[in-house]
Amino acid sequence: MGMLIDTIVSHPYGDIVVFFSFAGTMAFLLFLRGFLAGFSQLLTINMHAQHLEHARTRAVWGVLLLIFLFVLWEAVRYVAGLFT
Repeated sequence: MGMLIDTIVSHPYGDIVVFFSFAGTMAFLLFLRGFLAGFSQLLTINMHAQHLEHARTRAVWGVLLLIFLFVLWEAVRYVAGLFT
């Protein structure tokens, strides 16, 4: 157990990569859920436009989270580059 704690404390970059990978996957799945929910209605145009508001909201939040995570990841890489 001591070796695991030493590895995590001495090399935290790997854990940060795992966190960003997981968060990016969740953001992409959020986008995909919103995009695919409204995609069939977009092709057939058989519903009222306001019925798709939840799908558009999910898709926009997914994209915004992906952009935020990318910018945050680049900031972490920049700061880590200062120390190496």
